[in-house]
Amino acid sequence: MKEKNITKYVIAAQPERRDSLYWSLEGEKVKKQFAAEFYGHNSAKEFAEENGINLDGVMNYIAVK
Repeated sequence: MKEKNITKYVIAAQPERRDSLYWSLEGEKVKKQFAAEFYGHNSAKEFAEENGINLDGVMNYIAVK
């Protein structure tokens, strides 16, 4: 059986660089391995809105994990 590639999204908490931080489900800034994962862009956007994370495209943005 073929394995499907599943795209996961995370919300970055600062501009992209090697040691960037991301938002956790608890609303804390964490390393990528501990970031909240979403299976759709819209889910990530809804989470950001519900938690007061302003997706400005520079400091806070949705990225593919």
